[in-house]
Amino acid sequence: MDATNHWLIPDDQRIDWRSKAFGPGQLGRTIGDLVADQTVVSDLPTPLVTLDAAALEYNIEVMAEFLNAGDLLLAPHGKTTMAPQLWHRQLRAGAWGITVATPWQMRVAVQHAVPTIMHAGAMLAPGDLAFVARHLDADPRARVLVWADSPAVVAVIAHGFPTSGRKLEVLVERGGPGARTGARTLEESLHTAEAVAAAPNLTLAGVSAWEGSLVGTSGPNGRDVVARFCDGVADTLESAVQNGLLSPDDRPVLTGGGSAYFDIVAERWGRLRGLGAQIVLRSGCYLTHDDGGYAKSSPFGRTVGRPLRAALHAWGQVVSRPESGLALLNFGKRDVTFDSAFPVPQAIRGRDETGIDAALAGAHISEANDQHSYLRLDPDSDLKVGEVVRCGIAHPCLTFDKWTVIPVLDRTDVAEPRMIGAVRTIF
Repeated sequence: MDATNHWLIPDDQRIDWRSKAFGPGQLGRTIGDLVADQTVVSDLPTPLVTLDAAALEYNIEVMAEFLNAGDLLLAPHGKTTMAPQLWHRQLRAGAWGITVATPWQMRVAVQHAVPTIMHAGAMLAPGDLAFVARHLDADPRARVLVWADSPAVVAVIAHGFPTSGRKLEVLVERGGPGARTGARTLEESLHTAEAVAAAPNLTLAGVSAWEGSLVGTSGPNGRDVVARFCDGVADTLESAVQNGLLSPDDRPVLTGGGSAYFDIVAERWGRLRGLGAQIVLRSGCYLTHDDGGYAKSSPFGRTVGRPLRAALHAWGQVVSRPESGLALLNFGKRDVTFDSAFPVPQAIRGRDETGIDAALAGAHISEANDQHSYLRLDPDSDLKVGEVVRCGIAHPCLTFDKWTVIPVLDRTDVAEPRMIGAVRTIF
């Protein structure tokens, strides 16, 4: 195997019936075999979801430019992909750590040697806390940070975390009215920070927030809502320093930033570097982007940086043309996400641009079942049974979880994309 190829699955097990991304022609072979044999996308079955390596690398470059220009750090959310290969590609590109959402995801990150893990939320079960303690004691370089949004949460964490060995780093989470978790006021945040500082087995490491769940962000003044919230989070860090709970010498962590408003987070918190703050963004969907929600909400190409490129695509075969204005594709809710928007038809495998434009003029997916999508067409469309349509997807998080292995193509904007590897997901 080529150790320089990011896209070869490290264990490279032989393909069997458990992977729906491959068909009879690939059974018994390895990903390395398929790459060596110049496998192309038309050799693979449908339904299919693929990754575009050129787009992935481009998106990593765009994010790196933004981080470097703003003296920012990145702990991308691992739940987006749950693919350790992609996590390590992000770490090699300079990511500070990987964020996870559950104790199980944290254990996946530990298993795959992620050095710095941020658990974006409270961790309360004694067994999970004991696991973290063992991990920290076994590896002096390892770092795990968890969140707490009230003295009650801190009390449970302190009770469950061992009192011997290394202390557990805790970030005080600031939230907003009607939002998800997080202390709602500055006073509550400081009480939480005081509780962390008073616990002998915990250490206060900074302040955390997630602006994506705030009430009002979808309205016309959504960015102003986020900016005001970020100012409140900044007040929390400043007050903690003023009250002697945090020291600039300790380089406190200040973390926020999903995939839609991270530019505001970076702009509103820049002044806190004077207090030693390390500003850590947690954007995850930048890596693959999409052709739906994040295509509309990402600040890249609008307020900062260059536009991202969608790197995740679904391929479905036309299995029926029951009416002149309708085609049924053989992917559905079990294959790609439909929670925020329907997939967007973009190309027909084997056709040139003129033929694609004619067949897909005005085409859109209007409905989906478990295994089928309803592609509405112009009545004069000549799209044929057996042809394969490539679609862009929305919300990458809920597409990754439907595939155990995802083939990686060199790029999708060519006549016959070539497979250069694959990514294994763990859900």
